[in-house]
Amino acid sequence: MDNLPLSFCESPETRQYSNLASVSVDTLLSNMEGVTKVVEITIGKEMPVDFGLILDDCSFGTGQYQGVYGCYETPSGPQYPLLSMTPVMDEPGDHLTLRVI
Repeated sequence: MDNLPLSFCESPETRQYSNLASVSVDTLLSNMEGVTKVVEITIGKEMPVDFGLILDDCSFGTGQYQGVYGCYETPSGPQYPLLSMTPVMDEPGDHLTLRVI
């Protein structure tokens, strides 16, 4: 599926194929930001002051991305949370923006 604007969730055509309650763009954005903050806090509480970084490329469909992972030990074993992800620039006109997760 292509990257669609968040307003896609308000489209009547989209709504007819879903059994979920309708949601506005504002609600969707608010929920996405809320989940992001909870994940940041959870990872932040668990991560030690000293930790390693792992850089990794991955592909989803036709898109290629660069991911940055934290690396540290916990009593339950090693942890590798995804800290940020950005698309890899393929063309000279592409614009890279780092998205911190």
